[in-house]
Amino acid sequence: MTTMNDIAKALGVSRPVVSSVFSTRRQGTVRVSDKTRQRILEKAREMGYRPNHVARSVATGKTRVVAFVGGVMRFDFAMETLSGVMTQAERSGYMVKVMQSCDTDWTPRQIVDTLLGRRVDGVILFHFEQTQWDQLIHELGGTIPVVALSCVGTEGGLISVNSDNHQGYEQIIDHLMALGHHRIAMVGGLETAINERVLEFVQVMQQRNLPIDPTLIHRGDWELDKAQQATRSMLDRPVAQQPTAICCANDKMAMGVLRQARLMGVDVPGQLSVVGFGETTVAEMADPPLTSIEQSYNTMGQRACEQLIGVLEHGDKADYAPIPTPHLTVPTQLVVRASTAAVKQD
Repeated sequence: MTTMNDIAKALGVSRPVVSSVFSTRRQGTVRVSDKTRQRILEKAREMGYRPNHVARSVATGKTRVVAFVGGVMRFDFAMETLSGVMTQAERSGYMVKVMQSCDTDWTPRQIVDTLLGRRVDGVILFHFEQTQWDQLIHELGGTIPVVALSCVGTEGGLISVNSDNHQGYEQIIDHLMALGHHRIAMVGGLETAINERVLEFVQVMQQRNLPIDPTLIHRGDWELDKAQQATRSMLDRPVAQQPTAICCANDKMAMGVLRQARLMGVDVPGQLSVVGFGETTVAEMADPPLTSIEQSYNTMGQRACEQLIGVLEHGDKADYAPIPTPHLTVPTQLVVRASTAAVKQD
């Protein structure tokens, strides 16, 4: 079996130089020119060299495997996020083990036992409510590093990566104000999520000196039918008390708003403007196409993995690793489509 020593001897270079090419742990400690690196890689392929990851794991006590545990995995944005995680992991010399807690009867204890049994170096928790990730953190007991990605209620000591919800609602409200809207409603997610996007919505409304009507702020539980119920209650009242625009905490609930408006004979966007959040595939396919906030899920996945690897590598004082940021936000962008329009003047 070909070894690094064999490659070094064949090329007339030292073993540390060859090792630096194949080991992310040594990158930056030994200078290797691009030309020499290419020669080493070509010679390795020619000689049939394969790095022994098992031996490396035994020597370092690290598997270079991180886990991605999804609270929600059945939507396209989850796959895009996971793709970002895997891209960054591969770039950094790690592999990713994927687990899902949704649609299973696994308990937090069983998830943690599986993670520790597979000897993962760290874990990314994706799209969990606060009570869910809090239980997992408690069960882990600080045994391995954790990064929360798109999780609710991570303002404490947990390293987290989220989209910039405040920026997103600034973009939404400014867009609606430019169209003449002032009576703006909000359909949020679960009760715990009220402390996230709904509060950002309220804060931006206050900053813009817009009136806030508590009867126009509803829970939609992230579900289409609940959003329909909320819409019905807001439109089944005198016109002067109805909103001229409805913001939703995700695109799925915005679809519920569109459906209920159609059932009640309310024209979108002629009589009511509707805005989603997330820029999922349904936004472009909606009727009318939905104005929504674009979140860069792939970038969020990459940043979360980068944060986790930063913790792992800095724990070993590796200067080249990224320094973790406690709470990292990824910028958003408003995508304007046909579901929003100027308020009609009577």
